[in-house]
Amino acid sequence: MLGTIKSLLLFQFNSVGGDDIWDQRISIGYNYLLPKAGIEIYSELGFNDNPAPDLDGYVRNFSHTMVFLGGLKKFVKIDKANNFRGELIFEYNNMEMSAFYSQFLWANNFYMHHQITQGYTNKGQWLGAGLGTGGNSQFLGFNVYYPKGNSMLYLYRYNVDNDYLLRYTTPNAPPNPYNLAFMQKTVLGVGIKSLYFFMNPFHMYVNLTYLHLFDYVLAGQTSDPSSGFHIELGAKINF
Repeated sequence: MLGTIKSLLLFQFNSVGGDDIWDQRISIGYNYLLPKAGIEIYSELGFNDNPAPDLDGYVRNFSHTMVFLGGLKKFVKIDKANNFRGELIFEYNNMEMSAFYSQFLWANNFYMHHQITQGYTNKGQWLGAGLGTGGNSQFLGFNVYYPKGNSMLYLYRYNVDNDYLLRYTTPNAPPNPYNLAFMQKTVLGVGIKSLYFFMNPFHMYVNLTYLHLFDYVLAGQTSDPSSGFHIELGAKINF
């Protein structure tokens, strides 16, 4: 037992990968509130496969496994007498590995390890952010709260599979294991969603989103856009 604790807490910087049975993630976050201004600022930095194989690895390339999230919320007074208030939300996420990490070290992403190639799962369900790994996203929304629920108008965009592109399109890259066309995928969405409480404990929600997908084929430098709608309806009873 003591040997297990020691191997977890004492980093072996002088060995390649350290004690690699411990694939560690570490994150640092903060929330800063300005109550009088109705502002909340928040951020989080995460590092994959911590610590680095050797101590000077951090000095040479500090951010090689870093991902980050940053956000801002601003509360707005709309109709105080009828208990209506608004909330402006902006959030930026980056889940991409650095070019140095993906091109010159080893194939990986933030939610896996070379010893756990299927990724971290719980009963087969992947553990991780909804955005997934290997891309970035931006979200802008305005939420209105009222006595019977809330409604939000939102706009977002995100890239997926950027890690994949970096890994297999650089000089001297390994063979493409899936023989897929190299595309830069960008999704743009605009929508509205609403939650309404009919009576305690019953409520319903609706979400309508228009999606536009930009598929840019790198090899042929062609674009193949497509569009669609996402409609979601639901009901919930709290016990």
